[in-house]
Amino acid sequence: EALEQQTASAEVLQVISSSVADTTPVFDKILDSCQRLFATGELAIYLVHDDGQVRVGALRGEWIQGMSSVLPKPVDQTGTGLAIRRRAVVHIPDAAAETDPAPTMRDALARLGNYSSLFAPMLWEGRGIGSIAVVRHPPAPFTEKEIALLRTFADQAVIAIQNARLFNELQARNRDVTEALDQQKASAEILAVISSSVADTQPVFEKILQSCKHLFGGDELDVLLVDEQGQLNIAAYLGKAHDIVAATFPAPVESTPAGRAIRERRHCNSVTNINPINPINPINPFNPINPFNPINPFNPINPLPYFPAMSRYSSTEVVI
Repeated sequence: EALEQQTASAEVLQVISSSVADTTPVFDKILDSCQRLFATGELAIYLVHDDGQVRVGALRGEWIQGMSSVLPKPVDQTGTGLAIRRRAVVHIPDAAAETDPAPTMRDALARLGNYSSLFAPMLWEGRGIGSIAVVRHPPAPFTEKEIALLRTFADQAVIAIQNARLFNELQARNRDVTEALDQQKASAEILAVISSSVADTQPVFEKILQSCKHLFGGDELDVLLVDEQGQLNIAAYLGKAHDIVAATFPAPVESTPAGRAIRERRHCNSVTNINPINPINPINPFNPINPFNPINPFNPINPLPYFPAMSRYSSTEVVI
């Protein structure tokens, strides 16, 4: 029995070492081991999320699935919360004999019948992040060795969770550094073009649009300039819809989104949705020219293409 427990613990550690970024294989291995060593098919790993709600991280068994069907719930209403508050494995040998069970445990008793359970808290730096639950239905108490073993599995689950968190945070920081380098490189390339094209703005505008496409992933990009008559004109364009967009210019500054940005002296970060019932011009939504054709947006009778609504740009993108 001791050798089986040691083997199970070693196998979980092996999965932890080979699955740094993902807790799922670790959780699956822990539940596999619990199912074998505790002689029950009713097992779950519960996680406490940032909103203080307990949710299922992994689960085995129809009975405990029924018990967990009331989740998410506030942590203090659950067996997980009880184990976290006590900072110890909660052993309930006979749920029907409990005088003050957690609300979700009382609910399971009323709906599903009597049971025995263990809840081992998952603690990190004094904070409860979840629990491992093992249930026997009908009830049968757990031994001290089983309680100690579940505590070990809970500690290993914490290691897996923290490994994944640290790994993903590191990946995010690496992405941030890469993005910052890309942005600095794009800025330097534009400055280089400016220095080599003093008399002509066109190469600079084109380089700016190329950099924007690379950094923002846009489909249609342009540089617009206001002429002496107060008309907005395309100074540079990058995208497949150049001819269609160009047909809407020159345009009065005051009737365009660009005009709003100029007038208010700030960026305009907006999302344009196409409404076939009340069609607008997706290039210039303040100038309702040719109606939109939702069936075939590239029909020559209706020369305006459909541009799918996109999410707003981030604050970092706005600064760039």
